[in-house]
Amino acid sequence: MKIYYRLDSIKFSSPTAITIGVFDGVHLGHRFILSELRDLAEQNNLTPVVMTFSPHPQIYFSRDPEFRILSTDTEKINILNNLGIDNLILTPFESVVNYSYSDFIEIILHKKLNTKYLIFGYNQKIGKQGEGDFFKVSQFTTQFGIKVVQTPEMPNSPHISSSSIRKKILSGFLADANKMLGYHYSFEAIVVEGNKIGRNLGFPTANLKLVDSNKIMPKPGVYAVLVHYNNSTYQGMMNYGKRPTVTNSNDLVAEVNLFDFNHDLYHQSVRIDVVERIRDEVKFQSTHELLLQLNQDKINSIKILSQIF
Repeated sequence: MKIYYRLDSIKFSSPTAITIGVFDGVHLGHRFILSELRDLAEQNNLTPVVMTFSPHPQIYFSRDPEFRILSTDTEKINILNNLGIDNLILTPFESVVNYSYSDFIEIILHKKLNTKYLIFGYNQKIGKQGEGDFFKVSQFTTQFGIKVVQTPEMPNSPHISSSSIRKKILSGFLADANKMLGYHYSFEAIVVEGNKIGRNLGFPTANLKLVDSNKIMPKPGVYAVLVHYNNSTYQGMMNYGKRPTVTNSNDLVAEVNLFDFNHDLYHQSVRIDVVERIRDEVKFQSTHELLLQLNQDKINSIKILSQIF
């Protein structure tokens, strides 16, 4: 994959087919658009190009301090690379935010990217304040020989969007979110020292610090997870919450118990695939009650995870 990080250094000599978007999560709806891009480029002997932005526009405008992303830049690059995208433009959002749709088409798409086909999402808009809808864009591009193809929603599928996936994750419906993503929602974390209460109960946990604090986290509760570490994958369960049985803190903490794992993970990087929610976080009357529930949580997690791993 060739990655271009700045528009001012780009000029394609070969004609291109391009699609533009945030592609947060690169979910199944995005993949439908990307497949259309690849097919159209191949049929017309064009270079396929994907253009996206950093940071997410919602973060750039700071419209919602609670807003969190589905995928970091690195995760997005990895997913697109695995999907066979050969040319990716990952440009700072500030470099395009003030372009009118007409200037963006003429200066960027026509002069810099040598665009012949623009693949447009079914509800997409481009340009400052989203003024460039499909009708305006398709009318304006004719003078530059650019054809605009609007993709419909993915057929035979319920509505899929990054915002609907975020809502599912925040509500704890990870199984539903994962179906729309086409993969298990995950996050990268560093293992940090905790209070070792889990170890004393026979369930040692790795306390997690997110690598990117802008990543969305699920509704507090207990989840069946897969833990990727050192090129290996382990089954486990994660508690995300305030741990009311053992602490009085109001801080949300993510901690994971890996099954059949006895190594030291302190200061190591791990990736957590959040597969399915098991239950709410509960304050138990005693550590004995907690221990009984942890054993049941492990049984439930293994049952879920054994179906996929």
